[in-house]
Parts: sequence; structure tokens; C-alpha cells
Amino acid sequence: MVETCGINQIRASTRRLPFGPLELSIVLSFLKKENRNGLNVKYSPTMGTSQEIWLRMMEDGILILTCPQIEQDFVFVRENNGRGIFGGQKALYRVYLGDALLDDYSPARSFVGLTLALFSINNIFRANGVISGGAF
Repeated sequence: MVETCGINQIRASTRRLPFGPLELSIVLSFLKKENRNGLNVKYSPTMGTSQEIWLRMMEDGILILTCPQIEQDFVFVRENNGRGIFGGQKALYRVYLGDALLDDYSPARSFVGLTLALFSINNIFRANGVISGGAF
């Protein structure tokens, strides 16, 4: 049986890094692309208004997206993954699946890139028969 956790447990158990301007532009571009393709992906209402979302996301390193078409919420956590060989900061993006209103999430996967983590949503759409074909 898979253990579930709430957003406060995720916050307490992860070494988060704030999202930077590059990640913010990637998220915005992803949401626009999904919308153009008829996929309803948006910020979870639990994150607040749009301005609050960006500020909280930048500071907290947590993004919650909701997908009403498949009744699934996704938590993306930008975690500290140590330093690279030349001393640069490395990040890992952990994905949790669940229900934001119930505050109940299960760990899904980890990715080294935010783009791959975001497009993993399309795999869930595909598994539910909402889309077919390639990820992009």
C-alpha cells in the first residue's frame, strides 16, 4: 500500500529550493500549450490568487496544478539535489499525485528537469483516454 501525505508533510520532509524566473516561464508556457491543445490544466484554488501563486511558488518551491478533466491534482516540488562538479546548484523535481481539497497526495516520480515533470501530466491524460499520441 502506498503511503499518502498532506502538503505540510511534503513541506516538512523536503529540502526545497525556490523556483526562479526560468522555471516560472516554463510553467507559464506549459499551461498555455496545454490550453491550446484542449487540456484543462490550471493552478489549484488551494494556492490562492494568481499573484499569490507566483509569489508563493517562488518562495516555497512548491507548485500545485489541478486537472479537472481527469480529477487529479499534481504537486511539483523543486528540491535541492546538491552541487554539480563545477559548484553549480542542482535541482530535482518531485511529483506527487492526489487531491488538493482533501490534502492527500502520493509520491509519483522524480525528474531532473521541470519540463519533463510537467509533461508527465500528459501521461495521465493519455492513460485516462483524454489524449493520444506523443507527449509534445
